[in-house]
Amino acid sequence: MAAFSTGPVSATHDTPHYYVPSPRSRSLVPLSSSSQDSSFDMSELSRRIEGLQTAENVLANDSDGIISLPVIAFDALLPNQRMKGRTTDRTFGRLLAGLGLGGLFCMVSVNHAHRKVRRNGVICRIELCDAPASGNSANGRAMTAVDFQLVGLRRCRLVGPPTGMKARIGRWRRMYCPDGEGSKLGFGDERFVDVYDHMASQLDDDNKLVAAEDATGLPSKRWTQVPVDCDVDKGDKIAQNEDPEKEQVVERAHAVIALLDKWEKLASDVKTYENTDVVAGSRVMKGQPGLRVDPAALLRVVRKDIGPRPSPEDPTSLALWGASLINPLPSLGVAPEIRGKLLESPSAMDKLDVLEAGLKRSIGNLEGNLPLF
Repeated sequence: MAAFSTGPVSATHDTPHYYVPSPRSRSLVPLSSSSQDSSFDMSELSRRIEGLQTAENVLANDSDGIISLPVIAFDALLPNQRMKGRTTDRTFGRLLAGLGLGGLFCMVSVNHAHRKVRRNGVICRIELCDAPASGNSANGRAMTAVDFQLVGLRRCRLVGPPTGMKARIGRWRRMYCPDGEGSKLGFGDERFVDVYDHMASQLDDDNKLVAAEDATGLPSKRWTQVPVDCDVDKGDKIAQNEDPEKEQVVERAHAVIALLDKWEKLASDVKTYENTDVVAGSRVMKGQPGLRVDPAALLRVVRKDIGPRPSPEDPTSLALWGASLINPLPSLGVAPEIRGKLLESPSAMDKLDVLEAGLKRSIGNLEGNLPLF
């Protein structure tokens, strides 16, 4: 998972260098330097708000569940999670500015064990983009950094052949950096891990569906569009309602809820972190009790973002909700990263298995009995 902090974050192999500003109130209106200028054009604001509404309509009115979006391999975001950050990567900055407020793109993550990209991800909406609306500068100022805020809307799956799929997507790699230093975003052909391909194999070989391999290059000022199935939630709802073992799944969901309650009590209590055997990525200094964040306050904000806890009668939603809680943004760093694996899990029981294992591992850490590292 991508690291989050209030200071600079060093880039990893697949994660861009970016900063996370301190928490502040959210707004759908971008607080850009151009918006504070006396020459700010209100028609531009209207255009951006109209763009947001158009993006929502794309999801609401798509009849067959397939839409074409740019795809970025960045982090395993979940529905309703919010990601704040700042990027100095020019390609990512231009993408955010080009899509604008309300723009949509698909975010997936990397399965490092397979060295491939995951097919399953989340459709993201840009809620804040502190950047010129188009081009590389605004009011004579060069676009050197872009502050952004993203929110996960719904799960999705990249469309393509059952195995061996390649698609032209954005990913942070050293090969995209001309001087060979650091990781930069570039669009190239990436292979996707094929762990659960039964969903892809059910797709009709219909001419209306463009295979992901057919996605073309990256023309100037335009971004590669990849077919994305945005009806994953609907399919999972049908599957879990028709599951012959539904009673056992609901029973497991009740057991997981008890673990969630125990985890939240431990994670939100600042006294938990007085035990320096508890590993927490949010510590000011490793091996010292102090934290950079108030865990109770952070989890209150996270609970507000992700909404009320789903019923055990909806185990898929419960599993996604639980993963959003124990892998919050910004990160507490007290639980293993389970979001990408959970998104790839094919059934409600599989998702609960992933969440339960993550909870037990994290509780062991929070109790000081089984440190993460």
